Amino acid sequence: MKKSILCVFIFSIISSCTSSNNIVKIINESESKIDSILLIGNQKCSPLVLKNITPNNSKTGALDNCNKSGGDGSYILKLYVDNNEITKGFGYYTNGVMYFDEFVIKFTKDNSIIITEKF
Repeated sequence: MKKSILCVFIFSIISSCTSSNNIVKIINESESKIDSILLIGNQKCSPLVLKNITPNNSKTGALDNCNKSGGDGSYILKLYVDNNEITKGFGYYTNGVMYFDEFVIKFTKDNSIIITEKF
């Protein structure tokens, strides 16, 4: 029994440390359609692109964690609404590794951006 519990525990740790993607949820609470978003993390990995998020809807995607050493940095969000680009830097990664499980990004009715990280 103890060996079974130990095996499950070790497997849980290994699988949580080798995740290749991190979840990003975009929630559009505004009255405008979000034409697209571009979320950039480690510069050596592919950015996340989500398109056509209508008012009062959301979309979920996965930010690539390609496990390539990329130094330290922050994330860059580019939001395209009504032919305008809104850019916001946030968060942190080190040695190219992302330390979050999920970002929830809300575009509010007053055109503010609220970002919550879940670990």
